[in-house]
Amino acid sequence: MDAESPKKELFVVVGERLTNAMFEEQDIVEEVSTLRQSPDNMKKEIRALCKRDKVEGAKLATLFSTQEFDACFDADLTNDLEQKKEHLEAMRQELINYKLCLD
Repeated sequence: MDAESPKKELFVVVGERLTNAMFEEQDIVEEVSTLRQSPDNMKKEIRALCKRDKVEGAKLATLFSTQEFDACFDADLTNDLEQKKEHLEAMRQELINYKLCLD
């Protein structure tokens, strides 16, 4: 029995070393997996940032177009009002002249 006791201890020690080696291997695998995922995550973040930048650019272009349209619309409206004002002024003058002719 004494001869088997050292063998059992040896198996226990070897089993502990094997278990520790397996845990170390698992830790290394997880670390490598994390390192591999990191570039993928960075790529995803870069894509998201590019999309966000593209959206911001589109919003800015829309804002500029809207402002330009509003400015043109206001200018057109002002010109239209000036023409109507001139037309009404001419009609008023014609009515005054017509009234003077009647008197």
